[in-house]
Amino acid sequence: MKALLQLAIVAKCLALLVWVGGIIFFAFAAAPLAFQEPVQEITGGTHVSGMIVNSMLERFTVWQAVCAAVLLLALVIQIRLLRVNRGRRVLQILAALVMTALLAWCGLLIGPRMNALGDEIGNFNEADHTGEAYLEFDALHQRYSRLMSINLVLGLGLFITSIVMIPSAFRDRERDIFRGIGL
Repeated sequence: MKALLQLAIVAKCLALLVWVGGIIFFAFAAAPLAFQEPVQEITGGTHVSGMIVNSMLERFTVWQAVCAAVLLLALVIQIRLLRVNRGRRVLQILAALVMTALLAWCGLLIGPRMNALGDEIGNFNEADHTGEAYLEFDALHQRYSRLMSINLVLGLGLFITSIVMIPSAFRDRERDIFRGIGL
C-alpha cells in the first residue's frame, strides 16, 4: 500500500507539472514567440504562425487529457488510502474535475469551432477583421485564453497544496499503520 501511495503522489505531481507547465509554455513562450514580428517575417504573417500554434495546441490537448486522467486516478487512490485530510483531498478532486471540465469545453467545443471558423476565414493575413466569422473567432480565442488561465491558476493551486500535503500523507499513513496494530 505504501508503494501505491508513493506512486499516486508522484503520478499526481508529474501530471500537474506537465499540464501546468504546458499551459505556462504556451501562454508565455510559444504563442508570444510565434506572433513576434521577426518570426512573422519568416512565416509570412499571422496565418502560418497561428497554424503552427494551433497544431501544437491540438497535440497538447491530448496530453492534457492524459494528465487529467492520471491526476484524477491518483487523487482517488490517495483519498482511498488515506483517512485524514479527506476534506482537502475532496477539494483537490473537485479542482481537478473543474480543470478537466474546462479542458473538455476548450478541446471539444471551442477548439473545433475555432478550427471551422479558421477554415471559413481562410488566410488571416488577408481576412476582413470586421467580418462576422473573424469576430466570432476572436471572441472564442479570448474565451479559450480565459478558461486556460483559470486552469493555470487551479493547477498551480493544486500543485502547491499537493506539495504541502506530501509530508502529512506519509505521517498520516504511518499513524494508520500503528492504529491498525493497536498502538
